[in-house]
Amino acid sequence: MGRHESPEETEVKIRGIILMSIGGILILTSLGLILNHLYEENIANREAEIICSKLIVQIEKEKDSNSTGTSEQLVSDEKAAGIPDESQMIRSKLTDANIDTIDIDGLDYIGYVSIPDLDLDLPVVSKWSYDALKVSPARYSDDGSSYGLVIAAHNFARHFGKIYSLPEGAVVYFTDVHGVVYSFEVVKQEVLNPEDITKMTTEPYDLTLFTCTPGGVSRVTVRCTYAGSRAE
Repeated sequence: MGRHESPEETEVKIRGIILMSIGGILILTSLGLILNHLYEENIANREAEIICSKLIVQIEKEKDSNSTGTSEQLVSDEKAAGIPDESQMIRSKLTDANIDTIDIDGLDYIGYVSIPDLDLDLPVVSKWSYDALKVSPARYSDDGSSYGLVIAAHNFARHFGKIYSLPEGAVVYFTDVHGVVYSFEVVKQEVLNPEDITKMTTEPYDLTLFTCTPGGVSRVTVRCTYAGSRAE
């Protein structure tokens, strides 16, 4: 006759089966989360590309339909002041809650951000929300702040997922709905805690880009200063 398992051995075996089952469930859950993230990223990348193309077409139409040279006049007005005053004016203008926008598929966009080093052109939604971020980067500061434009985005590879690689001196462009292109230069990178909202929005930089680190523990933050504007 075979040896019967003792109660202790049976308990150990049952615990082993339970732990293996829990481990399998955790692996499947993690795999599901990864696949869902990749699916959402693929959708967001495609949506942002389509929207940016539509936005650029609309901006071109805006310029073509305006016979008074709005873009050129805006740039002329901005450059009439010295650089310090001009920089301050740009900060207030790009964070104004009543900034001009273009509606694309039910969302208002203030323009698009271009990062040549990352080969990115991304539309920027006027007002931040979780739903907006599923589609494209969004303006995080919209109160006429003197602290500058803050743009948030997911860490998808074709959104802000690689801004950590931008070196000091890299150029970032923002084009508004009138076709005016604002140039900014990267001057600093820092990692902030999610609770550091005040530090994110009240530091004296003309443009800030930020996104979550993997897992959402911290915020990769790229600070930029204004370097001039021109009409496209």
